[in-house]
Amino acid sequence: MAGRCGWTWYTGSAGWMYRIWIEDVLGFQLRGNTLSVNPVLPEVWPGFEIVYRHRSAVYQIVVHAAPGRGRKVEVDGRVMDDGLIPLANDGATHRVVIQIERQSAAGHSKLVRVRAPSGPA
Repeated sequence: MAGRCGWTWYTGSAGWMYRIWIEDVLGFQLRGNTLSVNPVLPEVWPGFEIVYRHRSAVYQIVVHAAPGRGRKVEVDGRVMDDGLIPLANDGATHRVVIQIERQSAAGHSKLVRVRAPSGPA
C-alpha cells in the first residue's frame, strides 16, 4: 500500500540506527567503568551535548570541535591524560568537557542536544 513503509521501524533497523548514531557518529563507547567519546561529527556541527546516567551518577558531557586545538578531556575540571572518563556510582553530577580538533572551521550551528540511555541501575 502507498505510504506504508514504516516496517523498518518495527524490526531491528531502528536499534541499529540508534546504535550507529550513538557509537559511531557521537563516538560514545562504554567499557566497564570507563567511557570514551571520540566523535566523527558532520561538518556543520560545532559540537554537541549529551547527558548520561551511569548508576546513581549523572554525566553532563559537552563536546566542542575547533580547528587546530588538539584533543582534551576534562572531568570536573581535571584533565584526563588518557582521554578516558572514569565512571562512578556516587550520586553526583559530573561535568565533562571534551575538545576535539576539526580540520576546517566550517559549521556554526547550535550545539546538538542528545539524551543517552540510562546505565544499569
